Amino acid sequence: MPKTLMENNPSLLWLKGIGMDFIKLSYHYQDPFIILKDQDILFSNLSADSLFKTTLAHKSIDMITERTHPYPSYFDYFDHHQIDSTSLNEPIRFKWRHKDAYGKAFQAEIVLFILKNDLYNNYYGAFILDLSRLAYVSKTTSNALYNLLTNARDATLIIDPKSGYILHANQFAIDFYGYSKKELHQMKISDINLLTPEAIQREMRKASEESRNHFNFRHRLANNDIWNVKVISGPFEYNHEKLLFSSIEPINRLSEATMENTDYILLFNHTPVPMVIMSSSLQILKVNPAFEKHFQFTNADLHLKTINDSIVPSEFSEESWFFLNMVLEGNTIEYDVVRQNKNRIKKSYHMTAYPLIQEDLIVNKFVAMYEEITEDLKQKHLYDLFLKTFDHIKEGVIITRPNKEIIWANKAFLTLTDYALEEIKNQTPKILKSGEHSNEFYENMWLAINNTGHWSGEIRNKTKNGETILEWLTILDVKNNVGQTIHYIGVIYDITNYKANEEKIIHLAYYDHLTQLLARGYFLERAEASLETAKINDQRLCLYYLDVDFFKHINDAYGHAIGDLALIKIALVLKTIFDQGELISRIGGDEFVVLSPCNGKNLKEVHAYLKKIEEAFKEPLHLDEHTKMILSVSVGYAIFPKEGITFDALLHVADDKMYQLKATRHYS
Repeated sequence: MPKTLMENNPSLLWLKGIGMDFIKLSYHYQDPFIILKDQDILFSNLSADSLFKTTLAHKSIDMITERTHPYPSYFDYFDHHQIDSTSLNEPIRFKWRHKDAYGKAFQAEIVLFILKNDLYNNYYGAFILDLSRLAYVSKTTSNALYNLLTNARDATLIIDPKSGYILHANQFAIDFYGYSKKELHQMKISDINLLTPEAIQREMRKASEESRNHFNFRHRLANNDIWNVKVISGPFEYNHEKLLFSSIEPINRLSEATMENTDYILLFNHTPVPMVIMSSSLQILKVNPAFEKHFQFTNADLHLKTINDSIVPSEFSEESWFFLNMVLEGNTIEYDVVRQNKNRIKKSYHMTAYPLIQEDLIVNKFVAMYEEITEDLKQKHLYDLFLKTFDHIKEGVIITRPNKEIIWANKAFLTLTDYALEEIKNQTPKILKSGEHSNEFYENMWLAINNTGHWSGEIRNKTKNGETILEWLTILDVKNNVGQTIHYIGVIYDITNYKANEEKIIHLAYYDHLTQLLARGYFLERAEASLETAKINDQRLCLYYLDVDFFKHINDAYGHAIGDLALIKIALVLKTIFDQGELISRIGGDEFVVLSPCNGKNLKEVHAYLKKIEEAFKEPLHLDEHTKMILSVSVGYAIFPKEGITFDALLHVADDKMYQLKATRHYS
């Protein structure tokens, strides 16, 4: 992982200590496996996510522990049993009650060990073995870290870095090298690796300069075949011993000795793919029957001819020498080329060329194979049509390479972001970052993309002129037929106005459009919840019910506009009086309610609020610059739970009291 990426994402620094290659090995391991820091889960493999039916990364142990379990996390268990988890010399086993994402509990055996390294010693690996699914638990799991490495899906060797001896080889390595397990354990890695110590050092320096996480070596097999291999290698510590693991991926390059192999001769003669063997001067040495049929040249036709004299059109002759130099350096190359048959009919091909390596590792011959891709060019035309279609839709679309460099954007995207295509080409979408999202937001986004192949959600991005816009973003991971990411496609839709309208709709649903007090429905929902809480906590509440006296007369005499101003002013007065978070609502045309905590044992507090309401309406209220008016309100109240335990019951009592007061006033 590049250093700059870790510096910009501190939460990923743990990978530097444990090793990205180790994480890759454990991702496909058959047993559920997680990496912990304290009780936080930093990594989970596919088997663990499958067992718990959710992605465990960024969750904590207590979230997947069954609620009846006496300890919320593994480390609470250690503390209770006085186990020093910072100095475990051997993996520790214990039972645990876990639960999956749907709440289903299961008994598990945990095998926990320290992932030690030079930088950190407080990261732990843990296997979680579901005892309900297993008839037995493999004894080899006690060697948990060792087991993880040796059961990897690639050929894997564990090596003593001091002596170079191979300490362990998994079955994939045994099958690949062709030696028995006993034979491999008696060998040094230098018995397999054909490069000299000096050449190995040069390759390691070259890998560092090219920021590669692997080395290119040449290994000899038991049958003397020589293979170029890609090796991912890294140190780890087990039982206080520093060891080296190497994951080996074979690259199918043939030694010249293999040319004499019967299997290869059969392949060369019977494959439907045109193949040609050439010298270091591009002279054609041999072609297979598929080549003769496809290009209409026989081996006799091509005697002493070069590839440029036959199937390479004259305008492309220079590229043949470029390809030759690359192959003579030991590289396998793949390029799209144009070739012609005997009748000079040109077609497009995907060419793969690889060196034939002699015993002394000198390359003076190579093989080229040609796969016709003329049909693929038709697909390219369809791709161009696809891009033109995308250019006329209203959503913004960008297409990136696997390294996230932008290669194309449609007109809608450019219009939305104010960029020209030339300004963003070969840039990454980071140029759109608004700074309003945390690193964790982007980490979770890419975690979802890597795990599921897509992500959708709201995001705030920045245009070229610095304006922040709210977008609905969908990212798709486009893979080829072997599962490799070849592109990412991002589709954005500007939802700034939509979101503003949505918020307005939500506000209208919850608040009275005239007074901005709680709407009746929302108030009733909140009031019922408050009454339930008060009942549980043995609290007292008071419901005040207010009605404006002679409000119909105000509307008739002054008009509804003045009546509305009166209602707004009453709402402002109530907000001033009840300013401690009480629930206030207009539940009818000129009817207001307030639900407020109260003492309940005496009515001093209630009478104090009634007095404040009375005093507030003694003086004329300024409704607008031309109108002021003395408003009169009648107020009734009811105490919970003394006078009712439901909202309707309380409202009925308060309503009776209010109308008694109103009747008294009218009689007076």
